[in-house]
Amino acid sequence: MLKNKKFKLVLFPENSSKMIKEFKLNLHGITLKFLVTCLFFGVVGTITFNYVRDYFRQDEILKLRQENEKLVEQFNSVNSKLAELQGEFKNIKTRENELRDAVKLPAVSEIEPLEQEKIYDLQEVNSEDYPTYSQTIMERLSNFGEEVQNTQKDYERIEDKFKENIDIVANTPSINPVPQAKISDYFGRRIDPFTGQIKQHNGLDFHAPKGTPIYASADGKVTFSGFNGNYGKFIRIKHKYGYETAYGHLSISKVKQGQKIKKNDLIGFVGSTGRTTGPHLHYEIKLNGRFLNPLNYIGSNEQDFTSN
Repeated sequence: MLKNKKFKLVLFPENSSKMIKEFKLNLHGITLKFLVTCLFFGVVGTITFNYVRDYFRQDEILKLRQENEKLVEQFNSVNSKLAELQGEFKNIKTRENELRDAVKLPAVSEIEPLEQEKIYDLQEVNSEDYPTYSQTIMERLSNFGEEVQNTQKDYERIEDKFKENIDIVANTPSINPVPQAKISDYFGRRIDPFTGQIKQHNGLDFHAPKGTPIYASADGKVTFSGFNGNYGKFIRIKHKYGYETAYGHLSISKVKQGQKIKKNDLIGFVGSTGRTTGPHLHYEIKLNGRFLNPLNYIGSNEQDFTSN
């Protein structure tokens, strides 16, 4: 077989028969040397490739680590900001409850404190955990957004209630129509000065000189302005929420039927027209058609009329 044979290599110069060098070759030895050489270069090439690959991979890993450190820093910053915002939001809720109490609305429940999930050491964080942290942030942002929307709706309800209460105050008779005038006759049963009989007196009489200004006790619309029998010159004003006020025995009326007026507007002057013993204002309040004692409304604080 060829593997056991030996070969001789002879070298001759050109145009000469004289031998320069003679080599004896063993095929088995040549094959072995070739394989050893290939193996050597293969090992060296593999080591070189792995070194170069690891060199560039380390650079890539370093960049990824730096990016991760920034992400962790941003996560902690957002997480801290969320906790700070929720603290401020809790203070807003506290003030909201104070407003709710002022307008007689039920209080809202307290906000649970936000537990911060802070990353302290990047080495302690597995790459698989990053999606979990991201989801946590998104859930907290979503919950915070819902709380903000709910608070917006709460403030709108409070605002509507404030507007309603302001309207109630404006349309509730709550001032003395003749400031600093003395009451000469009260609401209830009394002896009629003309007949001597006991009769129901459905208002208050304010004694004041003729020409004393008379002011509307609430916002409303004039439903009558003119002469009305025993009441003389008479004004009736219809207000919201079932209220109605009347002013009798005026010397002069300054308003017309259908006219809209505001609380404290000048509507006329004290007189003695109609069935009267002297200059005074007869003042009545009705609620849903039923006479009320005006004394319960005159001089009352407006805050007493801020709820239904």
